[in-house]
Amino acid sequence: MQTSYSTDQGAAAYEGQLYDSGFTDKISIKCLTAILFGRLLVKDTGDFQGKLPSSALDVTNAQRTLGLSLSTQALEQSLTGDPQYPEKSVVSTLRKGRAWVKVEDTVTPGSDVYVRHAAGGNGLGSFAGAANTGLAKLAGAQFLTGASANGLAVIEVNFPATTFTPPA
Repeated sequence: MQTSYSTDQGAAAYEGQLYDSGFTDKISIKCLTAILFGRLLVKDTGDFQGKLPSSALDVTNAQRTLGLSLSTQALEQSLTGDPQYPEKSVVSTLRKGRAWVKVEDTVTPGSDVYVRHAAGGNGLGSFAGAANTGLAKLAGAQFLTGASANGLAVIEVNFPATTFTPPA
């Protein structure tokens, strides 16, 4: 029998969580590798197939951008490690709307958004507010809130419609 409980509700937000109930546009993307919540997905070789960015061109070419991996409560998660979609999952992907992301450096409202495409920082597909090695500027996104390094910030994305022709 439970005889005590905490009044602490826990974290106010987590990576990949929708920020509000405003208009969103979401698509389902197949991913062959495990995908952490709150990461940028770009086109892979198949139709409606995505991956984490692996080059600056993946981030800067708007025709390759698919969206932000959203969190889900539908998947059982490990008690250790970051929440993620397992290999060969269909990932709920935000194309338009607002969500929480973890940032690797200090960001301010309205600042440009940079995405990691090389090893380092918080990993591939993670976000930053300043240019640095292994990061590329992402069009169609801006920070709505500020945050310190490794904190959570709200990002608004509005990616253009895209075709699902595999990249060259």
